[in-house]
Amino acid sequence: MALVDFFLQHWSVVGHFTGRDLSPLLFQFKFESERDLQAILIKGPFHFKRWMVLLSNVET
Repeated sequence: MALVDFFLQHWSVVGHFTGRDLSPLLFQFKFESERDLQAILIKGPFHFKRWMVLLSNVET
């Protein structure tokens, strides 16, 4: 959960968002605001402890 906690603290967004571990290599973030989501996607890719973090918008 360290990766999720890290990004919850470091992404500056206007609205609320949550994150959770789905598996050891898969994480999910849910954004309240589409604008915040798009702002984060544009800023990527990101890294965490020397690992590249790739984000994708998945519609359900």
